[in-house]
Amino acid sequence: MAPVCKYPRQIAVIKRKKLTLSIEANFELAGVAHNSRGEEYVVPPLTGHGPRSCFKWTLIDTSGVTAIYPSANIPFDDVATFSKRVDAVIQRNILLDSKTIKKEDSRSPAYTVKLRMREFKGRTPASILLEDGTKKEQLLNVVQYLRGQGENSRYREANEQQINAIEEAVSFLEKGILSEEAAENGSIVIYNIPQKILENRPAKGETKEHYFVYSFKIECLSGYEYPWQIQIHNSYCKIKKMKNETIQTIPETAILKASSSIMLTDYEMGYITDQIVKRKTNFEQAYFPKMFKESVEQERMLREYLKSNPQDQVA
Repeated sequence: MAPVCKYPRQIAVIKRKKLTLSIEANFELAGVAHNSRGEEYVVPPLTGHGPRSCFKWTLIDTSGVTAIYPSANIPFDDVATFSKRVDAVIQRNILLDSKTIKKEDSRSPAYTVKLRMREFKGRTPASILLEDGTKKEQLLNVVQYLRGQGENSRYREANEQQINAIEEAVSFLEKGILSEEAAENGSIVIYNIPQKILENRPAKGETKEHYFVYSFKIECLSGYEYPWQIQIHNSYCKIKKMKNETIQTIPETAILKASSSIMLTDYEMGYITDQIVKRKTNFEQAYFPKMFKESVEQERMLREYLKSNPQDQVA
């Protein structure tokens, strides 16, 4: 049974030791809106919701000396594709679980878990050893280091995954069953926002030239009891405008950094996705009659205006 939500906008809560994932629904009706430059524009009523409607994911991490609260958003417009991708991967996991899987199969953590240590960052233990088997000792040193982080590390679950992945890869290497073909099958990225800059959220005080930036990644690492990995990173950075009118962060100016991650089961991820889809649907259904009436009224006003001002009629 999922933990009970405590706050008005919460729709789902997942708890671990010293780590909680909270998801809130932030709804906004269609109508007058403002872009990041403060310019006003109108969102048509039948759009169903305003541009700031989103589901806010927050990781409440109290494992360190100071609690951190990294957060990120999934906009309403992304929900349809997001939910379909999650459902498809969960179905895939169920089908794979129903088969007899060999230990050296590509679902093994050795082939799916990407390491976070600087030297091997972003690579799986299997791919490292397939490229150079002599790296075995270096990988075992990584295992020793990760074990030294202890049970109270905020990255305990991720550390355990990396340890298991390395040990299995080394075992496969020693048995001569490390498969290059299997190594080609990696994790499945469901949702990935490498960098989102919120110009309407500057830092306070002396750091007001810094703006809130987040990255958000959800991926499935098949072969685990907790295959879903949620990663959120926050910081405040100075930004610069490019010649093409886009904006970019200045990485070396980043302050107030906060990062955390959590691992979820298929059941937990399915529950979260179901809640998101239902709440979005509830909101749109509840306000559809009002929005439809508004669209009819706006259309009537537009016809009257064009009747009086035929020169503004668009061909």
